Amino acid sequence: MDLDPQTLLLTMILVVLLAAGGCLLILLQDRKQTAMLWMAVAAVLVCVAVIGRVALPFLVGVAFVNSALLISFGLIWTAFRSLRDRPPQPVVIILPAAIWLGLCFVPEFRANMDLRIGLGLLLLLIPIGLATHELWLKRQGSRIIRWPVLAVLGIQVVLMLQRAVRSLVWPDVAYAPFEAAPGFDVMMIDVMTIMLVLSFSMIAFVKDQSVSATEAAITAAAVVSLPTPRW
Repeated sequence: MDLDPQTLLLTMILVVLLAAGGCLLILLQDRKQTAMLWMAVAAVLVCVAVIGRVALPFLVGVAFVNSALLISFGLIWTAFRSLRDRPPQPVVIILPAAIWLGLCFVPEFRANMDLRIGLGLLLLLIPIGLATHELWLKRQGSRIIRWPVLAVLGIQVVLMLQRAVRSLVWPDVAYAPFEAAPGFDVMMIDVMTIMLVLSFSMIAFVKDQSVSATEAAITAAAVVSLPTPRW
């Protein structure tokens, strides 16, 4: 069954925005959970990037869309860092996007879709790989949440690496518009799936941390309130 690209695009935007709204609701409940803020901004930026790809002129779209996607996944990495109380790293967040913008000034790069796809995916692997590593370092919390998310991120890394290598080694001679390109439907579903998984898993991680912190506070208060024995 063929899926209408416009309908799929609108569905993806709506679903990702709803996920961003869920993150903001959790943030309103607990302002200390900055991971929710980073995740919500990342989700909105993904939607803006996808809209820009079909609405902006070609050269502007090529430069803006991929830069926005690279920054959005850098923010997702920042959200995972927040779970371990690590500060943001602005240079690392912006660096892949800056490299992409620099490549867009090269005429051969702008004219070659396979080169753009391959190098774009390799750059995107940087924040996704960092997010996977950050989640791997997070030893605290429920393994029921952590391991499935690691599995999803690992599969995503493998798929992106496979497509990047294929684009660079076996280029396609026929190019199509963005909406009509082969695999457009799969790409939209992939973006929607990965954002949903990351958004709701981040909510689960934050809730798990809140419960653990509450239990630790209750235990500490109980220990302090114990009567001191007199000998």
